[in-house]
Formats: sequence, structure tokens, C-alpha cells
Amino acid sequence: MALAALSEFDHVPRPVVGAAFTSGVGNSGRARVPDPTIDRPVVGAARYSHAVAIARYSFSAEVWEHSGQGSWHFVNLPESIADEIEERYSYRAGGFGAVKVEVTIGGSRWSTSLFPDKSRATYVLPVKKPVRIAEQLSAGSEAHIELVVIL
Repeated sequence: MALAALSEFDHVPRPVVGAAFTSGVGNSGRARVPDPTIDRPVVGAARYSHAVAIARYSFSAEVWEHSGQGSWHFVNLPESIADEIEERYSYRAGGFGAVKVEVTIGGSRWSTSLFPDKSRATYVLPVKKPVRIAEQLSAGSEAHIELVVIL
């Protein structure tokens, strides 16, 4: 298995993106064929596998459901943490002011972004449905969150 450098977040080597495929001979234009002898990259987290952890935070917060279309669930960051993240990392924010993070709730770990919410005066963290199911979370549940801001 082709491995990337160790992630600062979990100290576990992750597969290199694209390593699960072998190419045809030379530049013959053949399609790339999956190689079953090589592990496939982690879905969703692979793009952050070379990220550098720059700040860690731990807190508990209530899960809430967005009132709009769909069933998006979020957690509000505590004001002190949101203020620190905004002060230290907002200049690195991507589209919509998003800040890249790796998150752990219970035994679930994933990569996502924090989004500023002006009406709540904090950042909100989306909580994916597979995480909610695995950790038995629903709107109103309290979640303990480990959050790492990454570059």
C-alpha cells in the first residue's frame, strides 16, 4: 500500500490519493484500472491527509437541526473558541469564510469545515448523518467534540 506521511491528527498513515489505481503501459490512453491488491484511500478525508494540525480544541455542545430544507444538523462552537478561531485563522478561510477542520465525536472522525453564522455570532459545525447514527445523536443531544484546525 502506498502511504502518505503521518497525519498530525491521528498518527496513522493514510493511503496516497490515487494509489489504488495502476495505469496502462506508457501514455497509451488506456483507462486506469483499479488494483485490488492496494487499499483504497479514505473517502472524504483523503484530501486532508497531508494537512498540518495547527490548533486543537475540545468542548461539549448541543446538536441542533436547521429549520430549512433538508435535515442538516449542526453544533455551535462556544463563543470563546469561535472568537479565537476567527482571530487566528479567518485570513486563511476559504469560500463562505469556511475554516478546514478534522473532528472527532466519540469513535467517529471526519474532515469538514466550520462555517461562520452571523445570526448566531459563532461558527457552526455540520454533523454528518453517518456520525449522528454511529454516535446516537439527534437534535437536542449533547456531543463532546474534539476539533483540530488544519492548514
